Amino acid sequence: MISLVAHSFWAPGCQGGRRSMATIISGIKTSKLVRERLKMEVDKMESHFSGFRPSLVVLQVGDRDDSNLYISSKLKAAAEIGIDAKHVRLPRTATQDELLQSIMSVNENPSVHGLIVQLPLDSVSPINTELITNAVSPEKDVDGLSCINAGKLSRGDLNSCFIPCTPSGCMELIRQTGVSVEGKHAVVIGRSKIVGAPMHDLLLWHHATVTSCHSKTADLPEQVMAHGRTLRMRRMITSLITNLRCHSFVCFGGPGRYPGGGGRQSRDGERRVGEAGSRGHRLWNQLHPGCDKEEQ
Repeated sequence: MISLVAHSFWAPGCQGGRRSMATIISGIKTSKLVRERLKMEVDKMESHFSGFRPSLVVLQVGDRDDSNLYISSKLKAAAEIGIDAKHVRLPRTATQDELLQSIMSVNENPSVHGLIVQLPLDSVSPINTELITNAVSPEKDVDGLSCINAGKLSRGDLNSCFIPCTPSGCMELIRQTGVSVEGKHAVVIGRSKIVGAPMHDLLLWHHATVTSCHSKTADLPEQVMAHGRTLRMRRMITSLITNLRCHSFVCFGGPGRYPGGGGRQSRDGERRVGEAGSRGHRLWNQLHPGCDKEEQ
Protein backbone atom coordinates (compact mmCIF):
# COMPACT_ATOMS: atom_id res chain seq x y z
CA MET A 1 0.00 0.00 0.00
CA ILE A 2 1.17 3.50 -0.75
CA SER A 3 -0.31 6.36 1.21
CA LEU A 4 0.43 10.05 1.09
CA VAL A 5 0.28 12.17 4.20
CA ALA A 6 -0.44 15.78 3.32
CA HIS A 7 0.61 17.61 6.44
CA SER A 8 -1.52 20.59 7.33
CA PHE A 9 -0.29 20.62 10.92
CA TRP A 10 1.90 23.44 12.17
CA ALA A 11 5.48 23.04 13.36
CA PRO A 12 6.57 24.93 16.49
CA GLY A 13 6.44 28.61 15.69
CA CYS A 14 3.62 28.27 13.14
CA GLN A 15 0.67 30.26 14.46
CA GLY A 16 1.67 29.83 18.07
CA GLY A 17 2.95 26.27 17.70
CA ARG A 18 -0.50 24.80 17.15
CA ARG A 19 -0.66 21.50 15.25
CA SER A 20 -3.71 20.47 13.27
CA MET A 21 -4.54 16.97 12.09
CA ALA A 22 -2.79 15.51 9.06
CA THR A 23 -4.82 14.79 5.95
CA ILE A 24 -4.37 11.34 4.44
CA ILE A 25 -4.76 11.02 0.69
CA SER A 26 -5.89 7.42 0.23
CA GLY A 27 -4.07 5.22 -2.24
CA ILE A 28 -7.24 3.13 -2.57
CA LYS A 29 -9.20 5.91 -4.27
CA THR A 30 -6.29 6.74 -6.59
CA SER A 31 -5.84 3.06 -7.46
CA LYS A 32 -9.49 2.85 -8.46
CA LEU A 33 -9.15 5.88 -10.74
CA VAL A 34 -6.02 4.47 -12.37
CA ARG A 35 -7.65 1.09 -12.98
CA GLU A 36 -10.70 2.73 -14.54
CA ARG A 37 -8.46 4.73 -16.87
CA LEU A 38 -6.41 1.67 -17.84
CA LYS A 39 -9.54 -0.37 -18.51
CA MET A 40 -10.73 2.28 -20.95
CA GLU A 41 -7.32 2.24 -22.67
CA VAL A 42 -7.38 -1.55 -22.98
CA ASP A 43 -10.93 -1.47 -24.36
CA LYS A 44 -9.83 1.13 -26.90
CA MET A 45 -6.89 -1.01 -28.02
CA GLU A 46 -9.10 -4.05 -28.43
CA SER A 47 -11.61 -2.08 -30.51
CA HIS A 48 -8.85 -0.81 -32.83
CA PHE A 49 -7.04 -4.14 -33.18
CA SER A 50 -9.40 -7.06 -33.64
CA GLY A 51 -8.41 -10.10 -31.61
CA PHE A 52 -5.75 -8.25 -29.63
CA ARG A 53 -5.59 -8.66 -25.87
CA PRO A 54 -2.64 -7.56 -23.72
CA SER A 55 -0.91 -10.40 -21.92
CA LEU A 56 1.25 -10.50 -18.80
CA VAL A 57 3.34 -13.29 -17.24
CA VAL A 58 4.35 -13.21 -13.57
CA LEU A 59 7.29 -15.56 -13.00
CA GLN A 60 7.92 -16.70 -9.44
CA VAL A 61 10.59 -18.87 -7.86
CA GLY A 62 9.54 -20.59 -4.64
CA ASP A 63 6.49 -20.05 -2.48
CA ARG A 64 6.93 -17.03 -0.20
CA ASP A 65 3.69 -15.97 1.46
CA ASP A 66 4.30 -12.26 0.90
CA SER A 67 5.11 -12.83 -2.77
CA ASN A 68 1.98 -14.95 -3.18
CA LEU A 69 -0.13 -12.12 -1.79
CA TYR A 70 1.48 -9.54 -4.08
CA ILE A 71 1.01 -11.80 -7.10
CA SER A 72 -2.62 -12.42 -6.21
CA SER A 73 -3.19 -8.65 -6.15
CA LYS A 74 -1.48 -8.24 -9.53
CA LEU A 75 -3.55 -10.98 -11.13
CA LYS A 76 -6.76 -9.49 -9.74
CA ALA A 77 -5.88 -6.01 -10.98
CA ALA A 78 -4.97 -7.35 -14.43
CA ALA A 79 -8.29 -9.18 -14.72
CA GLU A 80 -10.21 -6.05 -13.72
CA ILE A 81 -8.73 -3.98 -16.55
CA GLY A 82 -8.86 -6.70 -19.22
CA ILE A 83 -5.30 -8.03 -19.25
CA ASP A 84 -4.66 -11.75 -19.56
CA ALA A 85 -2.27 -12.54 -16.70
CA LYS A 86 -0.58 -15.89 -16.16
CA HIS A 87 1.26 -16.97 -13.03
CA VAL A 88 4.22 -19.29 -13.66
CA ARG A 89 5.77 -20.77 -10.53
CA LEU A 90 9.13 -22.53 -10.48
CA PRO A 91 10.11 -24.68 -7.47
CA ARG A 92 12.63 -23.53 -4.86
CA THR A 93 15.04 -26.03 -6.36
CA ALA A 94 15.09 -24.14 -9.67
CA THR A 95 18.58 -23.19 -10.81
CA GLN A 96 19.70 -19.93 -12.36
CA ASP A 97 19.91 -21.54 -15.79
CA GLU A 98 16.38 -22.91 -15.50
CA LEU A 99 15.07 -19.48 -14.55
CA LEU A 100 16.94 -17.87 -17.45
CA GLN A 101 15.43 -20.42 -19.83
CA SER A 102 11.93 -19.54 -18.60
CA ILE A 103 12.65 -15.83 -19.11
CA MET A 104 13.99 -16.39 -22.62
CA SER A 105 10.88 -18.40 -23.47
CA VAL A 106 8.64 -15.48 -22.46
CA ASN A 107 10.90 -12.96 -24.21
CA GLU A 108 10.53 -14.86 -27.47
CA ASN A 109 6.76 -15.34 -27.18
CA PRO A 110 5.10 -12.59 -29.27
CA SER A 111 1.73 -13.16 -27.59
CA VAL A 112 3.14 -12.01 -24.22
CA HIS A 113 3.59 -8.27 -23.83
CA GLY A 114 4.84 -7.97 -20.25
CA LEU A 115 6.97 -10.03 -17.86
CA ILE A 116 7.38 -9.59 -14.11
CA VAL A 117 9.98 -11.66 -12.26
CA GLN A 118 8.70 -11.65 -8.69
CA LEU A 119 11.38 -10.64 -6.18
CA PRO A 120 12.91 -11.80 -3.95
CA LEU A 121 13.84 -15.09 -5.60
CA ASP A 122 13.03 -17.86 -3.13
CA SER A 123 15.53 -20.47 -4.32
CA VAL A 124 17.88 -22.85 -2.53
CA SER A 125 20.27 -22.38 -5.44
CA PRO A 126 22.49 -19.30 -5.81
CA ILE A 127 20.90 -16.91 -8.31
CA ASN A 128 22.25 -13.53 -9.43
CA THR A 129 19.25 -11.21 -9.19
CA GLU A 130 20.93 -8.52 -11.31
CA LEU A 131 21.55 -11.05 -14.08
CA ILE A 132 17.94 -12.17 -13.93
CA THR A 133 16.37 -8.71 -14.09
CA ASN A 134 18.64 -7.74 -17.00
CA ALA A 135 17.66 -10.91 -18.86
CA VAL A 136 14.09 -9.63 -19.21
CA SER A 137 13.52 -7.98 -22.58
CA PRO A 138 13.41 -4.17 -22.02
CA GLU A 139 10.25 -4.04 -24.16
CA LYS A 140 8.54 -6.48 -21.74
CA ASP A 141 10.19 -5.30 -18.51
CA VAL A 142 7.06 -3.73 -17.04
CA ASP A 143 8.71 -3.56 -13.59
CA GLY A 144 11.35 -1.24 -15.06
CA LEU A 145 14.22 -3.05 -13.31
CA SER A 146 16.50 -3.84 -16.26
CA CYS A 147 19.58 -1.67 -16.74
CA ILE A 148 18.10 -0.39 -20.01
CA ASN A 149 14.93 0.96 -18.43
CA ALA A 150 16.75 2.14 -15.30
CA GLY A 151 19.30 3.93 -17.48
CA LYS A 152 16.62 5.68 -19.51
CA LEU A 153 14.90 6.80 -16.31
CA SER A 154 18.15 8.16 -14.90
CA ARG A 155 18.68 10.10 -18.15
CA GLY A 156 15.20 11.57 -18.01
CA ASP A 157 13.75 9.59 -20.93
CA LEU A 158 10.49 9.09 -19.04
CA ASN A 159 8.37 8.52 -22.14
CA SER A 160 10.50 5.69 -23.52
CA CYS A 161 10.92 3.45 -20.49
CA PHE A 162 8.98 1.46 -17.93
CA ILE A 163 9.02 3.00 -14.44
CA PRO A 164 8.94 0.88 -11.25
CA CYS A 165 5.44 0.79 -9.81
CA THR A 166 5.98 2.14 -6.28
CA PRO A 167 7.75 5.39 -7.31
CA SER A 168 5.23 5.80 -10.11
CA GLY A 169 2.41 5.34 -7.59
CA CYS A 170 3.95 7.92 -5.25
CA MET A 171 4.10 10.46 -8.08
CA GLU A 172 0.49 9.69 -9.00
CA LEU A 173 -0.62 10.34 -5.42
CA ILE A 174 1.24 13.63 -5.38
CA ARG A 175 -0.41 14.62 -8.68
CA GLN A 176 -3.81 13.86 -7.17
CA THR A 177 -3.22 16.58 -4.58
CA GLY A 178 -2.76 19.17 -7.33
CA VAL A 179 0.60 20.20 -5.86
CA SER A 180 3.60 20.38 -8.18
CA VAL A 181 6.99 19.12 -6.96
CA GLU A 182 8.75 21.59 -9.24
CA GLY A 183 11.10 23.75 -7.20
CA LYS A 184 10.40 21.79 -4.01
CA HIS A 185 13.09 20.12 -1.88
CA ALA A 186 12.48 16.36 -1.65
CA VAL A 187 14.23 13.90 0.67
CA VAL A 188 14.24 10.23 -0.36
CA ILE A 189 15.11 7.75 2.40
CA GLY A 190 16.58 4.59 0.86
CA ARG A 191 18.38 3.81 -2.39
CA SER A 192 16.96 0.47 -3.47
CA LYS A 193 16.74 -0.20 -7.18
CA ILE A 194 13.02 -0.86 -6.82
CA VAL A 195 11.99 2.25 -4.86
CA GLY A 196 14.64 4.67 -3.60
CA ALA A 197 16.82 5.18 -6.67
CA PRO A 198 13.97 5.47 -9.21
CA MET A 199 12.05 7.72 -6.81
CA HIS A 200 15.06 10.05 -6.77
CA ASP A 201 15.20 10.08 -10.57
CA LEU A 202 11.46 10.70 -10.98
CA LEU A 203 11.49 13.63 -8.59
CA LEU A 204 14.62 15.04 -10.21
CA TRP A 205 13.15 14.96 -13.71
CA HIS A 206 9.97 16.55 -12.37
CA HIS A 207 12.25 19.44 -11.36
CA ALA A 208 12.49 18.89 -7.62
CA THR A 209 15.75 19.37 -5.75
CA VAL A 210 16.41 15.90 -4.36
CA THR A 211 18.46 14.70 -1.39
CA SER A 212 18.98 10.92 -1.14
CA CYS A 213 19.58 9.41 2.30
CA HIS A 214 20.60 5.82 3.04
CA SER A 215 22.27 3.61 5.65
CA LYS A 216 25.68 5.27 5.12
CA THR A 217 24.46 8.87 5.24
CA ALA A 218 26.56 10.51 7.98
CA ASP A 219 24.06 13.25 8.89
CA LEU A 220 20.87 11.26 8.44
CA PRO A 221 19.17 12.65 11.58
CA GLU A 222 19.85 16.19 10.41
CA GLN A 223 18.56 15.42 6.94
CA VAL A 224 15.21 14.41 8.41
CA MET A 225 15.28 17.26 10.94
CA ALA A 226 15.85 14.97 13.91
CA HIS A 227 18.56 14.88 16.57
CA GLY A 228 20.89 12.27 18.04
CA ARG A 229 22.47 9.18 16.59
CA THR A 230 21.46 7.40 13.41
CA LEU A 231 17.87 6.25 13.79
CA ARG A 232 16.17 3.01 12.99
CA MET A 233 13.39 3.40 10.44
CA ARG A 234 10.56 3.45 12.96
CA ARG A 235 12.14 6.20 15.08
CA MET A 236 13.32 8.01 11.97
CA ILE A 237 9.82 8.22 10.49
CA THR A 238 8.41 9.39 13.81
CA SER A 239 11.07 12.11 14.07
CA LEU A 240 10.55 13.09 10.45
CA ILE A 241 6.80 13.56 10.90
CA THR A 242 7.19 15.38 14.21
CA ASN A 243 9.71 17.88 12.86
CA LEU A 244 8.29 18.60 9.41
CA ARG A 245 7.73 22.13 8.23
CA CYS A 246 4.27 23.51 7.67
CA HIS A 247 2.38 22.25 4.61
CA SER A 248 4.70 19.31 3.89
CA PHE A 249 4.01 15.98 2.22
CA VAL A 250 5.21 12.53 3.26
CA CYS A 251 4.77 9.52 1.00
CA PHE A 252 5.15 6.06 2.53
CA GLY A 253 6.02 3.70 -0.31
CA GLY A 254 5.87 0.06 0.65
CA PRO A 255 3.79 -2.65 2.30
CA GLY A 256 1.70 -1.55 5.21
CA ARG A 257 -1.74 -0.75 6.46
CA TYR A 258 -2.56 2.53 8.15
CA PRO A 259 -4.25 2.39 10.53
CA GLY A 260 -4.39 -1.18 11.84
CA GLY A 261 -1.32 -3.07 10.64
CA GLY A 262 -1.44 -6.64 9.48
CA GLY A 263 -3.14 -8.26 6.56
CA ARG A 264 -6.53 -8.34 8.19
CA GLN A 265 -9.68 -6.92 6.70
CA SER A 266 -10.12 -3.21 7.27
CA ARG A 267 -13.29 -1.23 7.80
CA ASP A 268 -13.56 -0.45 4.09
CA GLY A 269 -13.40 -4.16 3.23
CA GLU A 270 -9.93 -4.02 1.67
CA ARG A 271 -7.26 -6.55 2.56
CA ARG A 272 -3.84 -5.00 2.58
CA VAL A 273 -0.32 -6.32 2.99
CA GLY A 274 1.19 -5.25 6.29
CA GLU A 275 2.91 -6.12 9.50
CA ALA A 276 1.42 -8.74 11.77
CA GLY A 277 -0.72 -7.61 14.65
CA SER A 278 -1.29 -3.96 15.50
CA ARG A 279 2.27 -2.64 15.04
CA GLY A 280 1.22 -0.47 12.09
CA HIS A 281 -1.62 0.96 14.14
CA ARG A 282 0.67 1.78 17.06
CA LEU A 283 3.17 3.49 14.77
CA TRP A 284 0.44 5.53 13.10
CA ASN A 285 -0.94 6.64 16.46
CA GLN A 286 2.54 7.71 17.52
CA LEU A 287 2.69 9.91 14.45
CA HIS A 288 -0.80 11.31 14.69
CA PRO A 289 -2.64 10.55 17.97
CA GLY A 290 -6.35 10.30 17.36
CA CYS A 291 -6.03 10.18 13.57
CA ASP A 292 -7.83 6.95 12.65
CA LYS A 293 -9.77 7.74 9.51
CA GLU A 294 -8.60 8.11 5.95
CA GLU A 295 -10.01 11.24 4.37
CA GLN A 296 -11.05 10.43 0.83
